[in-house]
Amino acid sequence: MIIASVVVWVAGVSLFLGSYAVPIMSDPDLQGNLVLTVAIVPLVALGARFYYRTGDKTHGLKVGLAMFALAAILDATITVPVFMIPNGEDHVEFFTDPGFWLISRDLD
Repeated sequence: MIIASVVVWVAGVSLFLGSYAVPIMSDPDLQGNLVLTVAIVPLVALGARFYYRTGDKTHGLKVGLAMFALAAILDATITVPVFMIPNGEDHVEFFTDPGFWLISRDLD
Protein backbone atom coordinates (compact mmCIF):
# COMPACT_ATOMS: atom_id res chain seq x y z
CA MET A 1 0.00 0.00 0.00
CA ILE A 2 2.88 2.34 0.73
CA ILE A 3 4.36 1.85 -2.75
CA ALA A 4 0.97 2.40 -4.42
CA SER A 5 0.42 5.54 -2.33
CA VAL A 6 3.83 6.99 -3.13
CA VAL A 7 3.41 6.31 -6.85
CA VAL A 8 -0.01 8.03 -6.86
CA TRP A 9 1.38 10.96 -4.87
CA VAL A 10 4.41 11.39 -7.16
CA ALA A 11 2.19 11.27 -10.25
CA GLY A 12 -0.26 13.76 -8.74
CA VAL A 13 2.42 16.24 -7.70
CA SER A 14 4.11 15.87 -11.10
CA LEU A 15 0.88 16.59 -12.95
CA PHE A 16 0.08 19.55 -10.69
CA LEU A 17 3.53 21.10 -11.12
CA GLY A 18 3.71 20.14 -14.81
CA SER A 19 0.50 22.04 -15.48
CA TYR A 20 2.37 25.26 -14.70
CA ALA A 21 4.61 24.64 -17.73
CA VAL A 22 1.62 24.89 -20.10
CA PRO A 23 -0.11 28.17 -19.22
CA ILE A 24 -3.65 27.79 -20.52
CA MET A 25 -5.48 29.70 -17.79
CA SER A 26 -4.62 33.05 -16.24
CA ASP A 27 -4.62 31.48 -12.75
CA PRO A 28 -1.92 28.78 -12.64
CA ASP A 29 -3.02 27.54 -9.19
CA LEU A 30 -6.58 26.97 -10.40
CA GLN A 31 -5.22 25.28 -13.51
CA GLY A 32 -3.06 22.96 -11.40
CA ASN A 33 -6.01 22.13 -9.16
CA LEU A 34 -8.21 21.37 -12.17
CA VAL A 35 -5.56 19.12 -13.72
CA LEU A 36 -5.13 17.27 -10.44
CA THR A 37 -8.90 17.01 -9.92
CA VAL A 38 -9.31 15.34 -13.31
CA ALA A 39 -6.28 13.10 -12.85
CA ILE A 40 -6.77 11.98 -9.25
CA VAL A 41 -9.58 9.48 -9.87
CA PRO A 42 -7.71 7.49 -12.54
CA LEU A 43 -4.48 7.72 -10.51
CA VAL A 44 -6.14 6.38 -7.37
CA ALA A 45 -7.88 3.65 -9.38
CA LEU A 46 -4.51 2.56 -10.76
CA GLY A 47 -2.99 2.67 -7.28
CA ALA A 48 -5.82 0.53 -5.90
CA ARG A 49 -5.49 -1.89 -8.79
CA PHE A 50 -1.77 -2.19 -8.08
CA TYR A 51 -2.45 -2.76 -4.39
CA TYR A 52 -5.22 -5.34 -4.87
CA ARG A 53 -3.38 -7.35 -7.52
CA THR A 54 -1.76 -9.30 -4.68
CA GLY A 55 -5.17 -10.66 -3.71
CA ASP A 56 -5.43 -8.64 -0.49
CA LYS A 57 -9.01 -8.37 0.79
CA THR A 58 -8.63 -5.21 2.92
CA HIS A 59 -11.76 -3.06 2.86
CA GLY A 60 -11.47 -0.27 0.29
CA LEU A 61 -12.33 2.47 2.78
CA LYS A 62 -9.41 1.45 5.01
CA VAL A 63 -7.05 1.38 2.03
CA GLY A 64 -8.32 4.75 0.82
CA LEU A 65 -7.94 6.37 4.23
CA ALA A 66 -4.44 4.97 4.61
CA MET A 67 -3.47 6.20 1.13
CA PHE A 68 -4.93 9.64 1.88
CA ALA A 69 -3.09 9.82 5.22
CA LEU A 70 0.21 8.92 3.57
CA ALA A 71 -0.37 11.50 0.83
CA ALA A 72 -1.05 14.15 3.49
CA ILE A 73 2.16 13.19 5.31
CA LEU A 74 4.12 13.41 2.05
CA ASP A 75 2.53 16.79 1.30
CA ALA A 76 3.43 18.08 4.76
CA THR A 77 7.02 16.83 4.64
CA ILE A 78 7.90 17.30 0.97
CA THR A 79 5.37 19.26 -1.11
CA VAL A 80 4.96 22.21 1.23
CA PRO A 81 8.63 22.71 2.22
CA VAL A 82 10.06 22.11 -1.27
CA PHE A 83 7.43 23.65 -3.55
CA MET A 84 5.07 25.86 -1.55
CA ILE A 85 7.21 27.64 1.05
CA PRO A 86 9.62 29.01 -1.61
CA ASN A 87 6.56 30.52 -3.30
CA GLY A 88 5.35 32.21 -0.12
CA GLU A 89 2.78 29.66 1.04
CA ASP A 90 2.97 27.81 4.36
CA HIS A 91 1.48 24.62 5.80
CA VAL A 92 -1.61 26.38 7.14
CA GLU A 93 -2.41 28.00 3.80
CA PHE A 94 -1.81 24.72 1.95
CA PHE A 95 -3.96 22.55 4.20
CA THR A 96 -6.76 25.11 4.62
CA ASP A 97 -7.07 25.79 0.89
CA PRO A 98 -10.55 24.65 -0.20
CA GLY A 99 -8.98 23.28 -3.40
CA PHE A 100 -6.97 20.79 -1.33
CA TRP A 101 -10.10 19.45 0.35
CA LEU A 102 -12.16 19.40 -2.85
CA ILE A 103 -9.47 17.35 -4.57
CA SER A 104 -9.15 15.01 -1.59
CA ARG A 105 -12.93 14.63 -1.64
CA ASP A 106 -12.51 12.95 -5.06
CA LEU A 107 -10.67 10.16 -3.28
CA ASP A 108 -13.78 9.09 -1.35
